[in-house]
Formats: sequence, structure tokens, C-alpha cells
Amino acid sequence: MSPHSAQRSSVTIDTLKSDSGMDAKIGPVTHQPRVLVTGAGGFIGARLVSVLAAAGMEVHGLSRRQGVAAARKWHVGDCGDTAFVATVMTQVSPEFVVHLASRTTPGRDLGDFERQIEATILPAVIVARNLPASTRLAVFFGSCEEYGNTAPPFRESGSTMSFSPYGWAKNAAREAVLLVARTLDRPICWVRPFLTFGPGQGPGFLVPDVIRACVRNQTLDLTPGDQTRDFIAVDDVCGMVQRILDFPDGAAGRVVNLCSGQPRTIRSVGEAIRRLVGRGDLRWGALPYRTAEAMQFYGSTDTFERLFGHYQLSDFDHALSETIKTAESSFQTSPQAS
Repeated sequence: MSPHSAQRSSVTIDTLKSDSGMDAKIGPVTHQPRVLVTGAGGFIGARLVSVLAAAGMEVHGLSRRQGVAAARKWHVGDCGDTAFVATVMTQVSPEFVVHLASRTTPGRDLGDFERQIEATILPAVIVARNLPASTRLAVFFGSCEEYGNTAPPFRESGSTMSFSPYGWAKNAAREAVLLVARTLDRPICWVRPFLTFGPGQGPGFLVPDVIRACVRNQTLDLTPGDQTRDFIAVDDVCGMVQRILDFPDGAAGRVVNLCSGQPRTIRSVGEAIRRLVGRGDLRWGALPYRTAEAMQFYGSTDTFERLFGHYQLSDFDHALSETIKTAESSFQTSPQAS
């Protein structure tokens, strides 16, 4: 098969099965593909642009602001703007699209529904409707929050049950994207990243918040920390996406977890950070668990490994150390918060 062909997977879009056992290692990409990454100015998006560019791909970044990653060209605008997205798709004519643009606030605030509709669901629908015929594969980022409080390990063929407006919006976006893909015959892969961490991640998430408190030797109030989560380094998430793009014919029509498959307690991760930094006051148990807290939350890597082979994850402590080093450098060059 020619590497330039846009051959579709024999698995139909609407099934989105992850357990057929199809060999994904057919039709690898052997030329320099053109990739459009939306949300390219964000935490994962910016790193993905750099990773794909380093792999020899012609990467175009779409973001609300000019990015600093090594994209061939930046397209500045809003994924919620249909005319803008249509114009970019026509200009770039991408072989691959990776859609990350979204409102990434996984809190439980029920007042967030309207913002999630505007910033998560509508952009996904607009991007899906405007995928050009040149598209060999479009990878849409969902979230592990789609699983909610179901029983782990979370498998792609299992049920979903949102416990946040963010998780609900990702589930709704997935259904909408599937409808568009099924109607327009566009090849898509829906990926669900788990708790991603790494250099450059903003506040409001466990790893950067604990690092900040420890580096500054401050007190941080936390829950008892016995709940488990599935943490994965941002470089691994990007590497797994690259692997998917390398074998697109096996990815079309799939839902795929991007996870470590290794449950870690919140407390063990926090204490690992404190050990690596060498200071910090983490007050475990100072806060109560949230209502309906998921005490066991981790994914299965079976589908990814069956489709794309084993992926060697980064050493967890090393990934934390690199994240800490970046944070320490950042804190040294910025004024300390009061």
C-alpha cells in the first residue's frame, strides 16, 4: 500500500470497538506528513508540536495566541469560529489533525456547563465538520473523566458516567464527533489521556500545586490522599500520539486510553515530590474527600498495546524530577506569590 494513500480502516466509525484484535501495524507513515494541532498553545499541545516536529513532521499549530513551539506555521484564532477553522483546513490540507482545544477544568462546579458547551463541545463539532478529504486520521482528545465513577481498570469498551461538567462535555463531544464522522465518512480516533503531568503545566492540578508548595517550603492542605489515580508524563502522552499517527490505519474508528495502567495513591505521589524537592509541608487529611470521590481510578493499557505495541513509559521519579527542575527555574525568574 502506498504510504500516501488515505485508505480507511475496515472498522466502521460508529462501532468504535477497541477489542477486534486488528493488527494496527499496517500502512505505516514513511513520508513527511502535514499535521494540524489545535490547542497547540496549551500544556499538552505545545509539547506535542515539538515532539512531532522533532520526528520530521510538518506541524501547523492552531491556537488563540501565537505559540513558541517549533511549528512550521501558526494559525491564530478560535476553534469555535467556523469560518476560521474552514479557512485553516483549506490552507493547510492536513493529512493528520490532532484536536486538543478545550476547556480543561475538571472541577465539579455545575455552573461550568455553559462554558463547557461553548469551549469543549462546539469546537470539537466544528473541527469534525470541517475535516478535509485529505485527512488520513483525526485524533480527538477526550478525557479519563469520561469514565467517572465506574469500576477500574477502565477499558474503552466499558461504560461511562460523568461526575463533572468537563467529563460530561467530553462524552457529549465524543457522541457529536462520531455522528459527524459517520455521516461524512471521516476517519477518527478518540483518545482518553489520564492524569498528565510535566514541565509547563499550570496551577490547579495536583503535581504542579504540590511542587510549588514544596519548592517554596509552604504548607499545602490536602485530603488524606488514599485515592488512586493514573499519572502519566506529558512526553509519554505525546509519544503515544506519535505512535498512533505512525500507524493510522489501525487507529481509525477506535477509542484508546493514553495511560500508564499503574494506580498510585495521591499521597504517594505527593510524598515522592516532597522527597525529591527535600522540603515542604503537606498536611494530609486537612481537607475532606469530595462528595462521591472516586477512590480507585486508573485505566487499562491493553487496547493501546494490542493495536500499537508496547510503549516504554518514562521512569516516574525521573519525570517528576524533570518537572521539578523546570518549576524551580521558573520560580527563580518570577516574583514569589504572596
